[in-house]
Amino acid sequence: MIGDSITAGGEWSEIFSQTKIANRGIGGDRAEDILRRMEPIFAVNAKKAFVMVGINDIFRYESINTIFNNYTNIVQQLRSKGTEVYIQSTLECSKSRCGNKLEKARELNEKLKAYAAQHEIAYININNGLTSETEGLLKEYTPDGIHLLGSGYLKWSKTISPYVYSK
Repeated sequence: MIGDSITAGGEWSEIFSQTKIANRGIGGDRAEDILRRMEPIFAVNAKKAFVMVGINDIFRYESINTIFNNYTNIVQQLRSKGTEVYIQSTLECSKSRCGNKLEKARELNEKLKAYAAQHEIAYININNGLTSETEGLLKEYTPDGIHLLGSGYLKWSKTISPYVYSK
């Protein structure tokens, strides 16, 4: 699991207790920060990598193209090491918390979805069930409009479970 504080907050080893999972989420990380720490990520020798990053970049006013380029660079580096990559949508924030940044997250997700289709990489929309078109991240799944409560992690885990356990 590769990402920021949202990924870091998941108890992935407990959620997916039948498989070994390394949580490489770090609070505050942006895509460019992940690019700087690829060597320790490679050292895990993971067969699969689930990547979810982008909201911190958006809050720091990075352009969508810059975020997208950094994200796809992460994906390319992982694939070059023989890791099967799963591109997860960037988790949307709640409109009440982030205003127009919600639209930026959606714009990034559209680019990631198209990239995944073009390169035959699995794209997983983790926003399904956690967000709504009008509100973004639903208040019942978040304490602050950005991070997830346990119920949010359970929804996320159900979405990715088929990919975690696939051969």
